[in-house]
Amino acid sequence: KNVSEKKVSMTLYASDADYTGKAYKEAWVSNWSITDIGLAKKPEITYYCLNDNHVETETDEFNGGAASEGAAPKNAGTYRAKVTITDGTKPQTKVTATNDFTIRPLTIDTVAFKEPTTTPGSSQATSLKTANNAYYTGTISWETSGGTFGYNKSYTATATLTLIDPVNCKFANGVTCANSGWKVQSPSDDGTLKLTKT
Repeated sequence: KNVSEKKVSMTLYASDADYTGKAYKEAWVSNWSITDIGLAKKPEITYYCLNDNHVETETDEFNGGAASEGAAPKNAGTYRAKVTITDGTKPQTKVTATNDFTIRPLTIDTVAFKEPTTTPGSSQATSLKTANNAYYTGTISWETSGGTFGYNKSYTATATLTLIDPVNCKFANGVTCANSGWKVQSPSDDGTLKLTKT
């Protein structure tokens, strides 16, 4: 946004971004001009969380994952960047620029895991091995069509993937599985995804 008043002017930029796990870096001030005010350095940006009614609360480690109060957030959510410049000789003279932006959750559109080579002797779920950098964990359980486990049986495997951080990550509605033969169900609102294979 462009703001100009008396001898103060500036432009504040703040674009939407995707969650990366790192502090937001897409806001900056440019075209700033301050004359006869005695302020020699570039003004600092303060960040605020916005609720559904757009009421602002200064960011911190709890509401935005910020390193300190008013610092750049890292968590998914809706925020406001704000810069206020005050005339050093006339404190009542201020100019403020704000710009709202959103950090979108990371969307996972493909999942993968290491499939067990053998079936267990019961339907109890066991852990699935996922990639070290995956944003989800997984378990797998087995059911036999005959009611009892044994050789030469037909089994249905159910893999359940759970997001480690459902606030900042989500499964895409059209998520696919890199492992062949698995049927993907629609992800649930609580951050779990089920896949089946017979």
